Amino acid sequence: MGMTTINHTAPSESRGLISTGRAMEIASWWQSPGREGIGMAQFASTGTITDDLLDDLARELRSVWQAYRETGEPTESIPEDIIALEELDSYLSACTAPVWTVGSNHAGYMPEGDVHSFLSYADALGAYSDALEAAPEELCGDECVCEELADELCDGCSMEAHVKAHLRDDVPWVIRPSVSAIVPTGEPRELSISLCPEDKPLPTVFWLARSERLISDYVDERN
Repeated sequence: MGMTTINHTAPSESRGLISTGRAMEIASWWQSPGREGIGMAQFASTGTITDDLLDDLARELRSVWQAYRETGEPTESIPEDIIALEELDSYLSACTAPVWTVGSNHAGYMPEGDVHSFLSYADALGAYSDALEAAPEELCGDECVCEELADELCDGCSMEAHVKAHLRDDVPWVIRPSVSAIVPTGEPRELSISLCPEDKPLPTVFWLARSERLISDYVDERN
């Protein structure tokens, strides 16, 4: 199998769960280079838990259980493939993995709107950048009044320039999301920026934060 990179904390086998090696072996039985199966392939080769893996597992479990129920066989004769997928599901549910959350709030207040969670740091960076690129118009309006000022930018254009500088200098990626995919560079890290129009009493903080979470909790939240 070669060198393996595990991006999660595996549960103790003393809890009656399968080992990491066994979980990766089971995933290899359903791996595929296509869109359906790529998550299984990534986990089988690197031990990385992704949203694609969770989607693959949920899809395969639905499929095998539906096919089995249609046979009318008694529950004591459950096929080995169903047992294996259920073992993989139990293993993943008990794992702890890094989860990246993206949201915003007024300083000292609860988050505004939805907080979005991601297993993929690249996906989190994409959501963070999308929120920031929309922020100047949302906070200041879309009307530029620079011509009415002397030698300075209007509030909206000034904030847009500030956001662009942050995305260029502080956000660790190689390819901009507007061009293609996002490829993070260096170690994944938390990010934040505070934006405050002149007519607002409190700044709005946009953030990308990291936490360790049980996969079972992440799946419940995602669903």
